[in-house]
Amino acid sequence: MEKSWRQALADIAEQRERERGDRIVGTARGQHARVHTFREYDVDVDTSVTAPRQCAEAILTALDARSR
Repeated sequence: MEKSWRQALADIAEQRERERGDRIVGTARGQHARVHTFREYDVDVDTSVTAPRQCAEAILTALDARSR
């Protein structure tokens, strides 16, 4: 995952923290750097711009390809 993409994900998570109002802003950014830096994922979906059904279809397609 490219650095700019990881940054965008952290920005989205931080925006959601602000919108929820019951979170400490910045927590997600710190956790994101720790959690997502050391993994490679089978599929990436961007829920900020992709409809839930399309995200689900992408995940199911990846699972199907993996089981073959």
